[in-house]
Amino acid sequence: MLINNIKEINLDGLSRVEVRIHGERLWFESNDARLVSSAEAFTSALLFSSLVRRQPLEFETPLSSRFLAGVEKLLPIFNKWWSYPVLLPKGRGKNSSTWRKADAVAQCFTCGVDSFHTMINNLETVSHLIFVCGFDIPLHLEKRIAATHFALREIADFYNKKLIVVRTNLREHSIFKGVNWEHAHGGALAAVGHLLSDNIGQLIIPSTFMYQDQKAWGSTAETDPLWSSDRLQIKHFGAALIRPQKIKSIVNEPLAKKHLRVCWEMRNSWVNCSECEKCIRTMLGISLCAPVQDFVQFDHSQPLEKRIDSLPFITRHTYPYYRDFLESGLDEKYKEAIKRLIQRSQIAA
Repeated sequence: MLINNIKEINLDGLSRVEVRIHGERLWFESNDARLVSSAEAFTSALLFSSLVRRQPLEFETPLSSRFLAGVEKLLPIFNKWWSYPVLLPKGRGKNSSTWRKADAVAQCFTCGVDSFHTMINNLETVSHLIFVCGFDIPLHLEKRIAATHFALREIADFYNKKLIVVRTNLREHSIFKGVNWEHAHGGALAAVGHLLSDNIGQLIIPSTFMYQDQKAWGSTAETDPLWSSDRLQIKHFGAALIRPQKIKSIVNEPLAKKHLRVCWEMRNSWVNCSECEKCIRTMLGISLCAPVQDFVQFDHSQPLEKRIDSLPFITRHTYPYYRDFLESGLDEKYKEAIKRLIQRSQIAA
């Protein structure tokens, strides 16, 4: 799969990097920072597309030696986890560039628990917050994107961080058809970091799971650093703590109470649908250390125990969270509802 003629377009405050694949433009753009044409970025974004199609990526330009060494370690991991073929991307020519590594440190930020926890624990280090439209919020949901932009800018101003919003049609492009986002999202986040490597020298990706609960997942403490290049170091942060501990670290942050966003199902007009498993699990975690009603982006019109009773079952990888809830100081009415949920889940299994 040859990727050639990566274009940089800078016009009227808009920076765009694009390439034509299968007759369609694949693009990333931002009004907040210059994006650079980067074979490492498009390798990170498209590696799983190439593995699904069993067609190795090839670029007209060289690839960073450190980046290639990392991808060479990633491919056997992906093969072990998901049986993808081991197809190393290729760059043409020798990488003889002497790019200066930028000093700034950025983190991926979505207004979620992991994002807030990472920022609060790296306030002196992180200077930039990065959000990507088109990843968890589709580009056509303009009202939801506008509301998220408002929250992001208020948070960035409050904590004195520079906000960089990037937009992309990656997930809508035909080249991404058949790609599992749970597998590919770590590489997609790394891609944005590489595109911003004129601005940042380090990208921090907040963790999803603890070290001991780690599963085959697109972003892990093992895999994220392997997307690094000679210009960009990628780090994974927060895997030492369980989610309730992360929640406890942010419950007194006023903008977390105002803007916390954890829901990706978007079942209704609320920022957090308050019906899906992740919303309910987060509300339970909050209730351990603060009044859940203080978090205004959740719908509190129904008792939380009824929300729990509305869940049909939980999956194997979320079971440890609920086991821990039963051993915590949760209200007994919540614990009883959790016991019923676990029983339903065991029957369903």
